[in-house]
Amino acid sequence: QSDSTLLDDVSHLVPFRLLLTAIFGENQDVAPLGVHVAGSFNGWNAKATMLTMQEDQIYEISLELQPGEYQFKFINGNSWNGLEEVPYSCNLELNRLF
Repeated sequence: QSDSTLLDDVSHLVPFRLLLTAIFGENQDVAPLGVHVAGSFNGWNAKATMLTMQEDQIYEISLELQPGEYQFKFINGNSWNGLEEVPYSCNLELNRLF
């Protein structure tokens, strides 16, 4: 195998970080079930991946992911009722992308 092929098989630690008020608005409280991220990396499971509070209103999780393109959304809670509205300027098919 070439060196580039070997690198393609290596997973990377990818941070997901959000400022709650920037995503959900100034008057939004954290849902009792926490802040989650759902996306193509976890089968769009709204309950599977909870972020932890790092400091006031900042939530984060780092996930080991294979190289590739992923779509995702942040969720306040663990159901689609708390779904963020992704701004048009940074969305693909109404999702965030990296």
